[in-house]
Amino acid sequence: MLCFLHNKYHNHPLSLVKNTIIDFCHEDEILAAKQILVQHVSDKSLIQQYARRRIGENKNKSTLDDIINIWSVVDEHNLMNKLPIFCAADLSRIPVLSDELSDLALVRKTVVDLEVQMRSLTDCVNIIKINNQSCIDICQTRNDIMSDGSSALDIMPRTILLRHC
Repeated sequence: MLCFLHNKYHNHPLSLVKNTIIDFCHEDEILAAKQILVQHVSDKSLIQQYARRRIGENKNKSTLDDIINIWSVVDEHNLMNKLPIFCAADLSRIPVLSDELSDLALVRKTVVDLEVQMRSLTDCVNIIKINNQSCIDICQTRNDIMSDGSSALDIMPRTILLRHC
């Protein structure tokens, strides 16, 4: 289960990952995963509130919530590299996400990432346009002021032009 969580945590909606684990994993697998995770977190004070044993009819869901919260705390404190590499001895016990939903989630995440990159690139292009227009305006103004026929480009040092453009 921890192998699955490690590989899906940042790539798919958390609700989908949690529902898949709850529907697929046995109670003993969820309890063992929590015990192993708690055991390997170096700073127990960070996870103390999630380390207690759960009881009741929603024990699996509460235990899984604890696992997800511990995972989040470890991730937020950049301690993931302190955890062991989780793997599965039996590949048939690794849950599988619905292809349709997982593909859609990946596409959605990719689109969001591309939108962020496009906004950044658009901002950069706009700044370059403004700087280029400013340089052209400066050169034109200096050309208009010149009376002896020489160009502002002849007088203004090239380094100044490059700094403004």
